[in-house]
Amino acid sequence: MHYAFLISLLLFAVTSALANTEIANFEVTQDRNFDIWFVRQWPSLNYTDSVLHYNLTANPLGTPRNEVNKGPCTRLYHWTPETTPEKCLQELWIALEHDDENWLNYDKFTLRLSYSASVRVLLSSPPSLLYLHERKFPVKAYLKIFDASDIAPLPRPGPPRRFRNRRMNKYHVRRKFARIQLVNTGVLNPKSELAESGQDPTTLPGPVPIIVRLEPLMFGVIPQSVIPTIFALAGAVVVGTFVARAMVGRLRGEAEQYAATTESESKEKDE
Repeated sequence: MHYAFLISLLLFAVTSALANTEIANFEVTQDRNFDIWFVRQWPSLNYTDSVLHYNLTANPLGTPRNEVNKGPCTRLYHWTPETTPEKCLQELWIALEHDDENWLNYDKFTLRLSYSASVRVLLSSPPSLLYLHERKFPVKAYLKIFDASDIAPLPRPGPPRRFRNRRMNKYHVRRKFARIQLVNTGVLNPKSELAESGQDPTTLPGPVPIIVRLEPLMFGVIPQSVIPTIFALAGAVVVGTFVARAMVGRLRGEAEQYAATTESESKEKDE
């Protein structure tokens, strides 16, 4: 029971650090390397660059649920980090590359999306007065993993001239694609600053800062970045156990000594 409690406490401490986080675990295999020219313009995550910081615009409040977290938009070939195609939601696409030799021994990975519910920014109004303003981001995040075969059939024009003479180095690769969508989940308030300023109250005043991390799963279940935290917590539990045992033993010895002294004094009084 004692060790079960310590293990539960350890797992709770690890998982509690993942607040405001969406996680997608997936398995990678060697798949056909489709020649999808427009994905070369997308940001990518790999062994060398495994973390991406991005400011993503959230979709407005009231976005229909049947339009969120579905298949790729048919005009995806027009999407770039700077451009959202017409009739497509605001979203972020990322190419996930797993072919580095340091990752070849892993076939299970995790993609973690982290974002804050609010941030504090330094503003000036008037210019001579500086103050901290809390900017809130009430959003719901959707994270979805796609295979190349999900994107290759989408309609697309021929590649631009800069992509025409590029040849594929490999016929099979371990590549996936990730899509991130945010939807505003705030509550409309007619007296809010947005309503009074004339801005659309269903949209957030600015993009949401997000952090996306790609990493292998150790033993198929534990994210690689969590291993040091687990060892640190496990070490603290071991040290704490030895310290607690030493303290309990000392207190027990003092209690037994006190009981023996009290009993001896009682016998002397009786005599």
